Amino acid sequence: VFKKAFNATKQMESALRGLGSVAMNTGAGMEVAKAAAIDLAKGGLMNVSEAAAGLKNLLSAGYGMKEAVKMMNVLTDAAAFNRQGTLELGEAIVGATQGIKNQNSIMVDNAGITKNLSVMYKEYATAIGTTMGKLSEAEKRQAIYNGLLKEGAVFAGDAAKVMDTMEGGLAKYKVTVFNAAAALGDVMKPAVQGIVKAMEEAAQNVEEFFKDEEKKKQF
Repeated sequence: VFKKAFNATKQMESALRGLGSVAMNTGAGMEVAKAAAIDLAKGGLMNVSEAAAGLKNLLSAGYGMKEAVKMMNVLTDAAAFNRQGTLELGEAIVGATQGIKNQNSIMVDNAGITKNLSVMYKEYATAIGTTMGKLSEAEKRQAIYNGLLKEGAVFAGDAAKVMDTMEGGLAKYKVTVFNAAAALGDVMKPAVQGIVKAMEEAAQNVEEFFKDEEKKKQF
């Protein structure tokens, strides 16, 4: 139990710190980003660590915080019933955000958004009167954003609907267990840090003892 708690705490801390660093570099603000991750996780279908990882990927891809949150919500709705069958819901969402960041259509399909990114580029280019090859990186981002919202519109509300199913109940249970483990690890962290420090000091004392030739002879 303690091992799981500490692992969950480390995972959550790492994800939130990574998100905070990216948020600061993009001007979104660390506390705003952290609050957004916590809010996204309230639905119960992904934990805070997964929400933070998804937001981090989207911010790294050049999207603003409002856009990133909107995209996360769309991906959550899409993934509720349409994600790849072998993936957990949170895993599918994070994978899709990695696909958006790396412009990889196969990974975006993890969350059930099946339209190829190149098609989104082409449709956007046509809408603004240019060709796909002439799109700038900013225009490609906008094309993905527009395309994602368009494709995801048919799945609107599915994240809430899945909560009434056994699958949704199991997903929420796993998230609750993870969050509880992380909370336990966070509470115990000061005590564990004290124990580790004491053990480190004891190990150093033993090392120093055996470095002393006279003391080794006495031993």
